Amino acid sequence: MIKIDDNRTLHCSETYNADMAAVFYDVDFILEDKSNKNLKLSSCTFGDDNWEKKIKLHTIADWIVLAVSDNSYAKILMTNKCSEQNKDTTLYPIDLRYDSIWKTVHNAN
Repeated sequence: MIKIDDNRTLHCSETYNADMAAVFYDVDFILEDKSNKNLKLSSCTFGDDNWEKKIKLHTIADWIVLAVSDNSYAKILMTNKCSEQNKDTTLYPIDLRYDSIWKTVHNAN
């Protein structure tokens, strides 16, 4: 449980998985407000046990945006407060070299 502010708490349900190659923490996020309304924000997988330090919660208009970073990617989990629709986008650093905007900004070929 992570207290966001006086009105909201982020509940995190963690599932630990491990195999010979790596350790994974699958985390489901639910945002609870002062009136006890729960909003499911989606889930994410982390590669280490300090994942709490790698999340940031933002509110943009009618959207709750949970920005997540891990060692090899960044993920944006978005949930609409009215419709409860979930969207997410995963960004991998290696994909930047194929992005036309990044190429233009950094004069890359």
